[in-house]
Amino acid sequence: RKRASDSIAIATLLLDDNAVALETEGDSFPSWSVLKQYCINAINSGDVERIEIRCARYPGSDKLVRGVLRKAARALIREDDSGIEMVIDSGNDSKMDQLRSQLLEAREHGKEQLAIALQFRIEERKILVSVANSREIPHDDNRLDQSMMHLRSNETELDESILEFKAFVETFGLPVNKIEPKVVGNGIRIGAFATEFLNVGDAYISLPPTAVIGVDTALAHASKTSPDLEFLLRQYSKQQRDGFNVLLLFLLHERFVLGKKSVWWPYLNLLPKVSDLRDFHPLFFSEQEIDKYLAGSDVRKCIYRYQQG
Repeated sequence: RKRASDSIAIATLLLDDNAVALETEGDSFPSWSVLKQYCINAINSGDVERIEIRCARYPGSDKLVRGVLRKAARALIREDDSGIEMVIDSGNDSKMDQLRSQLLEAREHGKEQLAIALQFRIEERKILVSVANSREIPHDDNRLDQSMMHLRSNETELDESILEFKAFVETFGLPVNKIEPKVVGNGIRIGAFATEFLNVGDAYISLPPTAVIGVDTALAHASKTSPDLEFLLRQYSKQQRDGFNVLLLFLLHERFVLGKKSVWWPYLNLLPKVSDLRDFHPLFFSEQEIDKYLAGSDVRKCIYRYQQG
């Protein structure tokens, strides 16, 4: 079940460009036409999660929804006032005074049903006045809005990295390859998608040893690129059976020393950076966020221990 505000955000984005332009004016958000195109592309993709992000949770969507609600509340107040000049300030509202006077009179004469109806009208009026008079306030979705902006700003770069990686995979001439990487969104970044229908038990990819980063391939590549690195890797390989430190040191060298010169760069370039993880990963949650979202779970304790260590 989706939030009602999602429907407002979607309808406004697709149908009311003037409202979007007005509510986001002066903000560092993408233009209305760009946001709308993101939404249309997501709809065409058929990806439900991507549609939700692009069409309902885009940057500035919360501000826009509040603007639409303010206008709707003011319109209802005008209609309710029936010609009386609208006063948004609840402390100086002649209509509210009138309703309260009627409520007292109804109670004095024992008209309970009328009193209940008038009390409802008063509470409704309070809500409408509050919404109509609302301003920009801090809200829980600020972090999400900023995170979505960060993801969208890197979308083109990510698409280019995926194309580079797919070309890299083709160089291995895999005998079986029925999957491909695509942008998923919602903090997941990239996922593997089937390129054809797969039955249970079907092989979807077959990798030769040369296409896998393991201890043997790490030593083989190090012997060609850095004798010093090869020496260190061989020392580590003698100390540990699982080869964890060998792979760790090799990946650090490939990613941060060789960089784009590394044979494995198209793969390494797809791995999330710290800035990507910081937006969504629980390890980077504040103490308040950990208590709010992970209270009662074992993950909460693990994250606290990690952050304190």
